[in-house]
Amino acid sequence: MENQKMHSPQPIIAKKLKEGDHLRVIAPAESFTPKFTEELKIKTVEGLEFLGLRVSFGKYAHDMNSFMQSII
Repeated sequence: MENQKMHSPQPIIAKKLKEGDHLRVIAPAESFTPKFTEELKIKTVEGLEFLGLRVSFGKYAHDMNSFMQSII
């Protein structure tokens, strides 16, 4: 067998967000509640919109199971 070098894939570097880009929350790493209150959500969205971003939330972004964990 020939000595072949293993090449790791090149990292994918996304373009920086710019004014007018759309940021969509599909599934949070943790459940939104109880830490992420409606008031905090509003402030966060307002801050991102102030930067010129459009923000939306997926259909299941706020769903949680009986353990108060994100279902996705």
